[in-house]
Amino acid sequence: MKSKSLILLVLISVCYSYAQEDSVNYCNTLKWKTIMLDHVYYIDETLHHDPVENKEININEYNPCYFGVYIKNVSNDTFYPQERLNVFSEFDAYADTGYISGFYMLNWTELPCTINPNESFGFVLTQKINVKADFYDILENKKGITPDKIDHWTFRAFVYWSSTDEYYSDSIINLAKMEVAFKFTEGNKILQYNHLDEFVLYPNPANEYLTIENENIPIEEACFYNLMGQKVKQISINSSKAIINTQNLKPGMYIVKIQTEQGVLTRKVQIIR
Repeated sequence: MKSKSLILLVLISVCYSYAQEDSVNYCNTLKWKTIMLDHVYYIDETLHHDPVENKEININEYNPCYFGVYIKNVSNDTFYPQERLNVFSEFDAYADTGYISGFYMLNWTELPCTINPNESFGFVLTQKINVKADFYDILENKKGITPDKIDHWTFRAFVYWSSTDEYYSDSIINLAKMEVAFKFTEGNKILQYNHLDEFVLYPNPANEYLTIENENIPIEEACFYNLMGQKVKQISINSSKAIINTQNLKPGMYIVKIQTEQGVLTRKVQIIR
């Protein structure tokens, strides 16, 4: 059975079990609960996840933006593939004086696998959100609100109801919604292509040490991410050259994000033993 959705969805086929819980009280009769909201991005076509809460999302670096939702089965029931959920998502803009405006999404999605009690699953909103065109331009054209007047955004999601036949609701409305605050920033623009050849990372593959060097652009910071998108090492540099000890990194492939005053550069580095 194909999912009917106002917004297309890509289901993550692996079930997740997370310990994170939001602080909102919920009724014992509820079946579903949102437990985590993600900023989803790609590095070299690899999917990565970052929790949205308190994050600054650079729209010059991550454009378009994607977001993901993780939903937990808080009932004693087991749900099976093709059970359908009606999920409501909302982006709200706030000034320092309070709420300005919001953008809403309503999604139908099917469960990707069997979900037992206390298990969770996640899916990615595949609508590409170009913040300037989809959010800022609309706010300015319709309400006269410019980006500089926006203090922060919130992203919230909750399950309205679930159904096995598209019509009959077998779950009461889930009022235990989760809400997180974050900011869109323009920050420093990504380095243009003619800057990329000025950076040298060697040796690659690396064993005990990795050198990052650039004659003209000072390096502020280097962050190492594994292919699951988890940050595993962060180094403050503030120099045009750095020799980084990699002995505490497990063998494998990593993404190195190099922050400079002119922007951000990403490179792949392999660690071997």
